[in-house]
Amino acid sequence: NKVIMQHNSNWHQFIPLCPEHPRSKKIYSSYFRTGTAFALANNANPFIYEIFNESSYLCSCKFNRKAFTTELKNKYKTITTVNKKFKAKFKTFNEISAISRYEMIPAIWVEWCKFNARRYAQILRNYSKVIRDVDRRKNVYITEQLHLPAIFTPSGAGMDYRLIADELDVLSIEGGWGYGQLRRVTNNQMEAAMLASSYSFVADFFVALSKGKKTVVNNEHYCTRSRFRKRLPSKNTDIITSMWGEVFHGLSGSFP
Repeated sequence: NKVIMQHNSNWHQFIPLCPEHPRSKKIYSSYFRTGTAFALANNANPFIYEIFNESSYLCSCKFNRKAFTTELKNKYKTITTVNKKFKAKFKTFNEISAISRYEMIPAIWVEWCKFNARRYAQILRNYSKVIRDVDRRKNVYITEQLHLPAIFTPSGAGMDYRLIADELDVLSIEGGWGYGQLRRVTNNQMEAAMLASSYSFVADFFVALSKGKKTVVNNEHYCTRSRFRKRLPSKNTDIITSMWGEVFHGLSGSFP
């Protein structure tokens, strides 16, 4: 069914179905429920459940647009109040839900992104409950893995990592350290380190989000070495340095 397949180019393919479509909600719930039951039935011992991998969310399907319009109606009561708030000229609330690209109206776009952020936090909350209803052990932790470009590009416009962090037990990232000359030649070692990767910023960002209360892990750690834009084999010292880098930046675990 093409309707439930993701159709927003800003999403990552690891969220394959529209999270707001009624059918896909049933599919996702069944996936998490049966997957958890299968793992436990086969003597697995999962300690962290990852709901989505490399997540980015900005759902513009008709279901989400309708929910957004309903929220505006409940909040502002009349279309006149909405027009005054957003300096718009809508005739009805249905006209708002018919818009496919809210970014064309800056004031609405900001409200739309905040709405999506709350929706995604609710999605994480719902599927966490599905997993916990099956796996009722005490030491069960829930996470979802950051998609790095979602921080820096419009693909993450519907992601508020403060809300996401509140819904998770463990904060999970991916990435790693770059060695050599990844982008351009430089004789300055500090500059070369800076050019190599934004990973250190992402690690610090999530440690700050944890507020010292939640574990931060790297679920897909890697390091690369390049010279003149050609990939070279990593050195043993690269791996050791990367592990120390994880410690210095406050990560609790790193899985290659």
